[in-house]
Amino acid sequence: MSKKNKTGKIILSKGLMTALKIVFIVFIILSLIFIAARTIGGVTLKSLVSDIKTSVSNLGTGEGYPYRLSGTDIEKTFSDSSNIFVFCENKTMLLSPSAKKISDIPVEYGTPGINFNNGKAVVFDRDSGQYRIQSSSEIIYEQDLKDKIISTAAISRNGTCAVAYIDENSHNIFEVFNKSEKSIFKWDLSSERVTSVDISDDNKYAVVSTVYSKNAEMNSKVYVFRFDSKDYVSCFDFYGDAVVNVSYNKHHDIAVISDNGRSYIEDNTSLQEQFDFSSDVLYKATDNKSSVSAVALRKYGGDTFGTVKVFNGKDFLYSIDTEKELRGVSVYNNKICILTAGEALIYNKKGEKTDDIKLDSVFDDVILKGRKVYLINSLEIERKKF
Repeated sequence: MSKKNKTGKIILSKGLMTALKIVFIVFIILSLIFIAARTIGGVTLKSLVSDIKTSVSNLGTGEGYPYRLSGTDIEKTFSDSSNIFVFCENKTMLLSPSAKKISDIPVEYGTPGINFNNGKAVVFDRDSGQYRIQSSSEIIYEQDLKDKIISTAAISRNGTCAVAYIDENSHNIFEVFNKSEKSIFKWDLSSERVTSVDISDDNKYAVVSTVYSKNAEMNSKVYVFRFDSKDYVSCFDFYGDAVVNVSYNKHHDIAVISDNGRSYIEDNTSLQEQFDFSSDVLYKATDNKSSVSAVALRKYGGDTFGTVKVFNGKDFLYSIDTEKELRGVSVYNNKICILTAGEALIYNKKGEKTDDIKLDSVFDDVILKGRKVYLINSLEIERKKF
């Protein structure tokens, strides 16, 4: 409310003054954001609006963890800042630290897959050739590759998307689209099947792993492409190996995970000696984008006990054997969490155990985030603090 004083000037009430101050502050913040959008590469109006919507939706609290789903199974989970991004066969969800559902976006693909990076996701249909780019809270755009079979896809930090697909001639094609949906690179891999792709943080390079059969043996290749070049930068052969994951660690360093071991490519061109898994069987691996990463291995012959190998870039740090069934591993800020059938074990960078969290239920995966551990199975997400 407002009123006039004896001189005729309008006096605003305290409540109205507060409201106007809030509006003014919001206006200034939005103005600064839009100025930044004009000067900072990779920032778009739609993504900014999405970030604002997410921030607003994050206000208030949820009912807390454990968070239980009904009618659908959890396929994958990712850490998105302080939130948890959940991928199911029929939807994606974003949960706040208090388990408040910030977003719930339907997925209407027959056989969906996902790649998540820096708050953005590419969700694709392996059968129809359709895919979409979305933030953790809304769809940014959708593409249809017209009946292509998508093998895999990846998204960069700024929204550039790499897609590997099989065309109408049964050729395996690798294609890159920028954030404006324009094709900026394309390569025909012929009969080699793509298993993994990734894009460098500076958005100039892509790495692609393939598998192919020769002389009744499974082999792999790893290619490095530069988007402004007509040929590959480098190509490495992995005879007798099936490479299942390639991931940029730093701008131009690449971790390569195969069924037989872990390799490392420095500066896109120099392949280091492979770390051999020996007779152990690859089970899971952490996101190799951080400097410290880990692989979980199970013993050959079906024994569910296992070992976790921890690396810092190209260097092997240490190994930890589990005394219970190995279920998962996660890394955050040089700390490692090893999930077993009854415990979540926390180790520091030196391999010293610092915390032991007892669990009442069996979980399939784990996310370590600060002093919190998120534990996941098909229908539930639990959180423990240490």
